[in-house]
Amino acid sequence: MQAWGFELGRSYPRNVRHRISANPRNRNETCILSQVNKVTGFQRLQAGRNLELGRHFNAQAQRIQQRLDVAGGRLSETVINELRLVYNFNVRSFVRAIVQHHETERDPALFRSPVQRHTELLFSQLLFSYKVNPQTVLFIGYSDNHVGIDAIDLRQTGRTFFAKLGYAWIK
Repeated sequence: MQAWGFELGRSYPRNVRHRISANPRNRNETCILSQVNKVTGFQRLQAGRNLELGRHFNAQAQRIQQRLDVAGGRLSETVINELRLVYNFNVRSFVRAIVQHHETERDPALFRSPVQRHTELLFSQLLFSYKVNPQTVLFIGYSDNHVGIDAIDLRQTGRTFFAKLGYAWIK
């Protein structure tokens, strides 16, 4: 049996690169890069910790390290560190904080188009959730993004305040 997948990609800004492809995909593998024919080696290491204090507080720390090797050497290495803190007030409401830091090192000589040797991303989010009833949930939150490249330190690139009401229609 052969599994197929479909991929759409967009780079920022929009006028830089667009990619559409239809390739065989292993649906049990979440990494697309490890399924490309030109890849000769891929290593993925994960470590995580989960701390639960009583019924209300949960903390999770996770570190993901990805290395991508091709015929010419190491294409890139990415390290992602994430911390999630969740406090459940009761069955209907909780507050969650996420801080995620990505750091990527690349070898520009192995890329066909120009890339930054070093990029750094910092994401943070604060979310409050309240379940009005089993079919209706209210979310209120804040998130921001920071980006840094070779010669530029982390700078804030986005800030969002949001509210969302999710509901289910029942016939």
